[in-house]
Formats: sequence, structure tokens, C-alpha cells
Amino acid sequence: MDIRLYTLFDHGRSPPRPWCSLILRGKKAKFYPLFAPKTNLTLHEILQTKQELKEIIQSEVVLLNDVKAHALAFELKSQEHLNLFEANVEPLIPSSGTISDYKKQCAAGLKDLLSRKTDDWRAVLARAQMVYRDLEERGIVYQNNFKYPKYGLTYTGRSKTSGFNIQGATDPETYHTNPHYDWMIHFDWIAADLRVASIMSQDSKLLKSYEESDPYSYMANVLNKVGGKGLITRNDCKSSIFKCLYSLNLHGSAMAFYPEFKEWAVEVIKDIHKHGFSSSIMDRKFHLDKDRTDRTLFNAIFQGSVAHAMQLALTKIAHIYPDNIMAETHDAVVLAGEKHVIPDIVKNVSKIMLNPFEGELPDNPVFPVRVSIGNRWRKWKHYKVFR
Repeated sequence: MDIRLYTLFDHGRSPPRPWCSLILRGKKAKFYPLFAPKTNLTLHEILQTKQELKEIIQSEVVLLNDVKAHALAFELKSQEHLNLFEANVEPLIPSSGTISDYKKQCAAGLKDLLSRKTDDWRAVLARAQMVYRDLEERGIVYQNNFKYPKYGLTYTGRSKTSGFNIQGATDPETYHTNPHYDWMIHFDWIAADLRVASIMSQDSKLLKSYEESDPYSYMANVLNKVGGKGLITRNDCKSSIFKCLYSLNLHGSAMAFYPEFKEWAVEVIKDIHKHGFSSSIMDRKFHLDKDRTDRTLFNAIFQGSVAHAMQLALTKIAHIYPDNIMAETHDAVVLAGEKHVIPDIVKNVSKIMLNPFEGELPDNPVFPVRVSIGNRWRKWKHYKVFR
């Protein structure tokens, strides 16, 4: 039986302090007061309750409102085998009041959880959140100072960092916190969003482009052979493709070059208008509302699917190299280590990045990955492309 557990957190503290929790098991609900004011509980009683909740989370199938906050507050380990699902709901801000007020807030949060199912993508996200928690706690060294990026999620599930933006950091003086890990290995997917497009549309030319290079280079090479005289660049093609996608101009030249993708895209837009949602490669639904247009939902298919791929890859990498991961930067993962471990890391991590959906999707699609190596941040040199 799946359990729904909603915890009201005081996010003003680090780690976040759990004020109270409400558990629904079947049709039975149970309220657990913790650190919320005015409970009149002793510290011993609070810690006993906290341990009881921790044991439930560790031993049951649980849908949580915030896996990362629970992991921090209840000291869960990412290497534990936990059956958790991330509800991915907006956090409620605790308000001071009576125990009755706290119960009402938890009940409102739990009602939100009841509309969520234990979908596969929620389990994938939950496991990744544990890895993001570890990266936040470890931090990085930037200009001889420790920095602690906070990993959050966009609407589509792609990661973003706040506090310190490691994903946008450009200063070469950025290092792993272990001073012995003086080499960095950068694993970067090649045009990951269009790789998703090729898989979902089964466009023959898009699929072929990943066997040889990438959709932009492939398009430029073909067009130059049939009359472009070498004047059409990869960037020209990339710009043309993205203008079509982001404006939903499905009658542009890029769409004419990839006609099967165009046909698929036209049908997807029709379905969005008809049903009011789009779906990722792992069947996560993105719904139309007053803030999101059909263009947003079309783009969410690719961004959300790449998010699944990254979360799967990150979790598998962390299982083998929990201490070596330095950062996740959108379509890439950076690991660090001593020079003698580089061949081992390249061999094992490239396999994971190539097959992020292994065990999740029956056809196990390959995502080509570019590997670069160096001993200074963003100063790494190209090593090899794996296909």
C-alpha cells in the first residue's frame, strides 16, 4: 500500500526543520507534531517522533511532498534503497498559530498529494533529489572559498542552481572540495533535446544524423552538397531549427529538411489543443493553463524528457562514484578525480551517459556523449565522442 506523507517545513533553517507531518495510509490519517511552536512537546518526544517517521520513510513506499527536504531533515542516506516518490508540489509556508492551524495546513498539502500518482518518473526524480542533496552538502571550491549551490527544478524538471550558480560559473578557479581530485572529466550530451525529438518522432534523417554527427552538422553537410557551395554553416542550421521549434513555425525550412519530425510535431500540437496536455518520454504530463501556452507544452516534451535522462544518469553515476561528482550543468555532468582514475571514470560514466534510459524504456535509446578532460574549470580539452 502506498503512503502519502506531507511534512510542513521551516525552510528558513538549514537544514529545513520539520514542523509537523501528516500521513495517509489507506483511509487512515495520522498527525505527527514535531518542531512546530506551541506543541508543548519535550525534545525527547520530538526526536522519538522523528525517528518513527524516519523508519516509515525507510521501509515503506512513500510519496513525499519534498524528498530533498525530508532527506536533509531526517538524515536519509542516498545509498540506501528507498522506495520514495517525489510529488513535486509547491511548498506551503508555515504560519504561526495553534496545533489546529498546523493540522489544517498539512491537510491542505496532503490533499494536493492525493492528486499525484506513484508514476515511474516520480521515483526517478526522488532518487536524483538525494544526489542533488549530496552535491549541495559537499559544495565546491571557488576562488579559494567554499560555495554551496542549491539545486532546484524548473517547471519541466530541468535543474537550476541558486545561492551560487555553479551551472553558470566561468572562472577557471573552480575545483572539487577534495584537493587531491585535481582533474575534471566533462560528459556532455550532443544536442540532447533533438535526440529526444528523433526518438519520439522516429524521423529517419534525424536518427541518421546522430550516427554521423549531430542534426545541425548533418543538415549543413547535406545542404552544401546539393548546392550550398559550403556557405551554409552548422550555426545557420542550428538557428533555423530552433527558430522553428520555439516559434512553432512548423513550415520553416528546417522542418522541411526533417519532414517526419514535422508531421509528428503537427500531430502533437493537435493533441495538445484537443486534450490540454503534452507528455514526456516517460509519460509525465504537462498541462495547459493561464501561464502556459501550447508552445510551452511542446518544448516541455523535450526539456522534460532530457530531465528524466539526466536524473537517471546522475543517480547511476552516484552509485559508482558518489564522491567524484562535482556538478550537474544542464546537459552535462562534471566529475573530478586523481589522474590515474580518469580512464576508469571515462569508461564507466560514458556507458551510463550513452544509455540513460536502460531499464526504463524497452528500446534503450543511445544518447551520444562528448567527453573532455582538463585540470581547470571549463578549460578541459576534447577527448572523445562516444556513440
